[in-house]
Amino acid sequence: MTCWRHMRYAALAAAIALSSGVAGAAEPKGFTVKVDYYEVSGDTPRDLFLAMVKRGPKDGYFRSRAIAQTQYHTEWDTKLIYAKGVCRVSKADPHATITYIYPRQPAGLSRDVERRWKRFMAGIVRHERQHGRYVRDMLAEARKAIIGLKTAGDKDCSRTRAEMKRRVSRIHSKYEAMQREFDVIEHQDGATIDRLIKAFVND
Repeated sequence: MTCWRHMRYAALAAAIALSSGVAGAAEPKGFTVKVDYYEVSGDTPRDLFLAMVKRGPKDGYFRSRAIAQTQYHTEWDTKLIYAKGVCRVSKADPHATITYIYPRQPAGLSRDVERRWKRFMAGIVRHERQHGRYVRDMLAEARKAIIGLKTAGDKDCSRTRAEMKRRVSRIHSKYEAMQREFDVIEHQDGATIDRLIKAFVND
């Protein structure tokens, strides 16, 4: 099972699907975190912010650019066993690679601009890490919902597999709504992201 998500800044590519025999690992060991950067330049906070708007990762929701982005890729290692007239999910281990994308701090900033940059980016990082926590919570809840699932008389386990997909898709949709609501709240006028930008550019 594979899924990409570009949180806040791109729509979900596809609903979660499950397949047997895909390599993975159980939460919490099944998480890899990466950080990527894009380059910006400028001498003033306003110049730097405009560079972020121009060069940041693409925002799939609004077809624009974003300051930062959280992506994740998931795989599942699942095993279904038919025995004694029942198909049962005996293994359901998720693995996720979470990638955070941020602007790289340019060299040679003045002391004041560097101070404001660090304060600004600390708030952006906090925001993106919350998206990462949603990914962890989503996969933990999905695993709990399908491990031990049983279907009587399902010799080829097709009905059990379909039910797995249905349950995971429902949980996925729930967390997608939570992610979007979080972003709406954070990006409102006067809210966290708006305050961070104004403090960075206008201080």
